[in-house]
Formats: sequence, structure tokens, C-alpha cells
Amino acid sequence: MGNSVPTDTPVTAARLEQWLVGRIAGILEIPREQVGVDRPFAEFGMESVQLFELSGDLEEFVGRRLPETVVWDYPTIRQLSQYLTSPDSPAPGPTA
Repeated sequence: MGNSVPTDTPVTAARLEQWLVGRIAGILEIPREQVGVDRPFAEFGMESVQLFELSGDLEEFVGRRLPETVVWDYPTIRQLSQYLTSPDSPAPGPTA
């Protein structure tokens, strides 16, 4: 998909939030302004297949494999971004 970040570019929580806002707006075909970072993904009306798509795109963007349940475990853009940029998040590794 070409959404990955160069390895020398750190992914900050703010940068990840903006990427997620844009990606969710794209998946749902809605304006970015309708995607709130503190709204649960369920409130956007995202179906499981869309959440799996988002999760796969997210793996590519951050450049590492993520738990399959990451978007359910961290159900808002802000929670997910903070988790993925924290020291507790999964270590970098292959995405495929």
C-alpha cells in the first residue's frame, strides 16, 4: 500500500493519530473532521472487515507486526496511538 514510514523517521503519537484519522476517513469515505480521536471505532460504524483492513495498514505504517486484537484492545485513535508509541508496544519486526 506504500503507507510505511521510512525507518529513520520516528512515529510519534501525534503523527500516528493524524495518519489514523486520514485512513479511517478514507475507509469510511467521510470527511476527516468527522473522525474524532477519542471516539471508539465502533461509533464510526466500522465493521470487523474494515477493522482488520485498518490493522493491516497500521502494521505497514509502523513497520512491525501487531497483535491481531490491537484495534479492539485500544478502541480509540488516541488510545491506539499512545500504546503504539509507548515502550510497552510490540518490538519492531517483520510485518509479513
